[in-house]
Amino acid sequence: MPTYEFHNTETGDQWEDIMKYEEYKQFLLDNPHIRPVYTINMISGAGDKIKTDSGFNDMLGRIAAANPTTPLADKHGSKGIKESKTRAAVNKFKRNSSQQ
Repeated sequence: MPTYEFHNTETGDQWEDIMKYEEYKQFLLDNPHIRPVYTINMISGAGDKIKTDSGFNDMLGRIAAANPTTPLADKHGSKGIKESKTRAAVNKFKRNSSQQ
């Protein structure tokens, strides 16, 4: 059941209560001096600061090795000289062929 926050306009008291939505609507109808308090809950820092474990990074490396011409390979692929030159040649070919 959801938690609702209320404010008593006569006494100035503020509290939370747990009830069903139907009970909530009836409570507000029966008590006109009670007002709901609306709050906004913000979540910060979610998303871009998540660190992946080494097993997942290994799996991304294997997928990148199997698909060397993908953006995933650019980010998680092998960083060796041979792989870098091969990737650069493939990208150059793609750019030249798309211009024609």
